[in-house]
Amino acid sequence: MPQATNVPFTITDIQQFPIGPFVAVDRRGNPTPAAGPFTVKADDVTLSVADNGDGTHTVKALGPLGLSQVIVTDGVGTGILDVTVVGSVEAGITIPTGSAVDQP
Repeated sequence: MPQATNVPFTITDIQQFPIGPFVAVDRRGNPTPAAGPFTVKADDVTLSVADNGDGTHTVKALGPLGLSQVIVTDGVGTGILDVTVVGSVEAGITIPTGSAVDQP
């Protein structure tokens, strides 16, 4: 199965970005008719993918940090986009607490 891999992409945990429209290519990178309709998926833990209805999709960070992939296939070829989700800028401070106990 032919596979095209893109360079890694990095977003913060509060960002999104568009992908598409997709193009099937031959081994030399020349456009070729797609073998079937394109399907797009992500892990649904780090990223979500929404179909925009116009041949493009929106990839959104869901919150957890880490490496994920967006996978596009037409039944014959597969494209994989590695996406790293990193933390965004500080928005506040958390204060961890212990259990309350009686004073001596």
